[in-house]
Amino acid sequence: MFNWVRSFLTNFYITVVIDDKDCKIYGEFVRKSKIIKTIKTKFDIVNSRIDPTFNKLIKKESKNAYHSYISVLLHTSKQWVLPQGKQYRKFGIDPSTSQIVKMPSGWSIFVSNSEFVDTKRLLNNIKMDLVYSPFSLLYERIVQNKVDDKLTLYVYARDYSTTMMIFRNDKMKFGKYFNNDTKEDPIVDDKVLKSIDTTNLDDIIADEEDKLINLETLQDIDSVDVGFSDGSFQDIQTIEEDDEEIDIERSVANLGKLAKLIENIKIGVKEYYSNKLYNSDFIESVVIFDAIEFDDHLSETIQTEFLIEPIIYEADANQDLIRIVKRELNEKL
Repeated sequence: MFNWVRSFLTNFYITVVIDDKDCKIYGEFVRKSKIIKTIKTKFDIVNSRIDPTFNKLIKKESKNAYHSYISVLLHTSKQWVLPQGKQYRKFGIDPSTSQIVKMPSGWSIFVSNSEFVDTKRLLNNIKMDLVYSPFSLLYERIVQNKVDDKLTLYVYARDYSTTMMIFRNDKMKFGKYFNNDTKEDPIVDDKVLKSIDTTNLDDIIADEEDKLINLETLQDIDSVDVGFSDGSFQDIQTIEEDDEEIDIERSVANLGKLAKLIENIKIGVKEYYSNKLYNSDFIESVVIFDAIEFDDHLSETIQTEFLIEPIIYEADANQDLIRIVKRELNEKL
């Protein structure tokens, strides 16, 4: 009865996805199971605190709803996943100092208690109704896109983090989360590039060089009489150059993110194979949930590095999170 009545009320679902330098916010106002308004924005993180404008926005918008629910995706290295039957302390995990979430099929997520305190402080002590680990986000996509009968590496790739888990059917075998260090060069340093076989990345670099050559050619077009004596062509040229420069910067940045992603996956796979506690088998398939918007070079690079052609799906952390939140709240309320 309550759920039926609640369906006629306006509910405000807010998702907060924390990254290294900012928080991405996505919210939906829902009434009668229909989205009547959305909010999408982001706020900078300065000195480990979100811009206070975030709190003002939530307070203001919450007045337009009967209920408001704030859900947060953690961004911390102090979280782990293990099969329930494992001896946690052998993996350096103290269950007495962690929040433990038992997941289907006999595995658990661990998050250090201190991380909840730090996250609330980062959000200026706002009330957090639901808090999720990136492992939950990845598992949601695994359930939707599961590969049957093969030992499969699943990866959720975001700008500043990598979440990976290995499953065979419903059995979780291994998991690891990487929170990329913001102090590192945002492109990539020489050590990272040396640790990766970048043969397949040559095409990317060649493409960017071609674009730069094209830009230099455009600069010479002023000497050609094209019938625009008022200088309007120069304005068009400048816009085209700016657009191409932005595209090049984005491509180079993605090159660095791709290198970091491959480095993270290699570290995780090496740990899985080398640690006898995991009783590892050979990975047979790879599935990537791409929230960075890589191009076709992602597939080529994964295939070159791991000799497996990956399955790649587009991903959006805020959208994936809000689907979980709305489903779980409807089940609980």
